[in-house]
Amino acid sequence: MPEAWAPLFARRADPGIASIQFAVAGMNAHINHDLATAVVTACAQRDAAPDVGTFHADYLRVNALLAAVLQQVRETYLTGLALDADRDAAPVLNHVGAWSIDRARDAAWVNADVLWRLRDLHLARDAFADALAGSVGLVTATLLAPV
Repeated sequence: MPEAWAPLFARRADPGIASIQFAVAGMNAHINHDLATAVVTACAQRDAAPDVGTFHADYLRVNALLAAVLQQVRETYLTGLALDADRDAAPVLNHVGAWSIDRARDAAWVNADVLWRLRDLHLARDAFADALAGSVGLVTATLLAPV
């Protein structure tokens, strides 16, 4: 199991962690770890670098899709007064939340580019991939702190 995901599985039965924390921590592990690897895999299958063609523009279009469904997804975790308060604050929360996802995806793209450039330098690539998994795992664990 990648170190980026280990905290999620280790804490999955902890009743002191809200379900939304698990969702955000999972998004963190997926976006900041798995996505970079997936981009490199897709580029290798296409035999094209990440900066060739419309690949990056297509990647960025997903940000708009995520921003469009952010409120709907957040509401699935809320009920009653919390849901009403969330709806009242939705414009600000959606803006901040979308910005966070965009920044995470920006970082994932940079990490994919680094992994792509290191693909033939196996020791450097593996060291970078391990460091990436470790740092993402640290953030994942932090997101799962009981509140």
